[in-house]
Amino acid sequence: MAPGKNFQMIVTVAFLIVAAACSLFSKDVNVSQELELHVDCSSAAPTQPFVLQEVTTASGILKKYPKEVAALEVESITLAVKELRGGERATVSGNFEFAPAGSTDFKLLSTLPELDLSALATKRESVALEPVSVAVKQELAELLKNGSKLIFRFDGSTGDEPLAATIVVTIAAEMKVKL
Repeated sequence: MAPGKNFQMIVTVAFLIVAAACSLFSKDVNVSQELELHVDCSSAAPTQPFVLQEVTTASGILKKYPKEVAALEVESITLAVKELRGGERATVSGNFEFAPAGSTDFKLLSTLPELDLSALATKRESVALEPVSVAVKQELAELLKNGSKLIFRFDGSTGDEPLAATIVVTIAAEMKVKL
């Protein structure tokens, strides 16, 4: 065999070994979470909404391959109105928070300015909830990655009009799984 062919074969074998050793084989998996929060307030108690929702974040892939999860990234958090009974100007404002189940150490995830639920319901639109910091977003991602049970809560107030609403919060996340 010619010396050039030996060198080419050695380089090819070395490349294959490096490729096999690297984690080149991974799959992105959507592990989005959707929660429904129910707000029911009379006009006599506009500061009452304190809504809790417990969520188990361990999806099938997390249960099946817990050690193969390489990373999880929260891509976006959105809020939409699924159902609304109230006046023409049904509004809410407050804080959207989370904590591991069993904990009272809630972390502020996003602040809701005065949000017009009537307009969102009529237009069938969603609004993005911006995390207050990258650190909080990463902490949420880590809890989701670990399959933790989480409690989400909305703590805030409504406008002057009575309302009953089902608010859907979607946490869009992608998980990278090593195959």
